Amino acid sequence: MVRFLSSAFKHGYTEQDVRGVLNNPIGLLEEVSRTGLPVVAVIGFAVSADHVIEVRYQPHYATGEPVVFHVQRATQGTVRRYRSAFD
Repeated sequence: MVRFLSSAFKHGYTEQDVRGVLNNPIGLLEEVSRTGLPVVAVIGFAVSADHVIEVRYQPHYATGEPVVFHVQRATQGTVRRYRSAFD
């Protein structure tokens, strides 16, 4: 089960967009937040649009389920960051 914070929707993307990316990712990075907690960043195609979006979430501390806190259109720099992680 995916959980959502209200901040995830400030750029107009939907739960359906997020679920599409999480179910069919084209790139994934694991990072550490400024607070030292794990963050997972995933890119994929938005269901409601023809472009790539980035979904950022933290695993729930007890269940490990994604808690999505940010979704935005992926910039060219973001896509390059994913590519360079796998080169």
